[in-house]
Amino acid sequence: FVCLFVCLLARLFVCVAIDQSNLTDKVRRMLRRADISLHSGSVTGSLPRQAFDKVIRQAFPFKSKMRISVLQSSVTQEHPTGKEGGWGSRVPLDKGGNVNYDDLFQEDEHYDQGPFLEALRDQYVSERKEFHASLEENLKRLSDTSGCISSELCKKAITNTDPGLPDGEVHRLWVAGMGIEPPMDPPPGVPGGHLSTFLRNTRRVKVRWYSNASTLKVNGVTLDL
Repeated sequence: FVCLFVCLLARLFVCVAIDQSNLTDKVRRMLRRADISLHSGSVTGSLPRQAFDKVIRQAFPFKSKMRISVLQSSVTQEHPTGKEGGWGSRVPLDKGGNVNYDDLFQEDEHYDQGPFLEALRDQYVSERKEFHASLEENLKRLSDTSGCISSELCKKAITNTDPGLPDGEVHRLWVAGMGIEPPMDPPPGVPGGHLSTFLRNTRRVKVRWYSNASTLKVNGVTLDL
């Protein structure tokens, strides 16, 4: 049992690490595309502050203003320059009001990240926890007193958790929760199970909010996405 738990935990850590890496790469690509667009096809590594802020809002349309502000304001803090920068540190926002966005993704000689990556990764973990807290609440609401729930009600719990989820994402999470490996689908009339099993299975895959934070609540409290 202990070996199984360790294997499942390792699988979760790998999933989270890969998803965080993909998210970081996505933001970096968006910043670079904006750079190329503003500078006639050239990559300068720099964006005007206003353009940088716009890219961050576009990258995370469903984050709260507070979390967006944390990411945007990080450019005024010291970041590692990385090996190519001589293992120093500097503020990405220069005196001309431009953001040297490559600085946001650097690590120091001890592999410590700067404020931007730290905030981005911390928010990712928080949003995962908030999603599963909301999903657990919805599963409990729809299950019987013993915690058993039908497969169709499991799907309903997902859509209740985030009404903005695309159909494909709902189906992906439902299949994962049922413990069925893609590309297979649950057969018609497949029985459900215990909500704890469904919740544990969904924790092994990536999740992403698609609804506005102001419309989502857990235990009556509006989520700060």
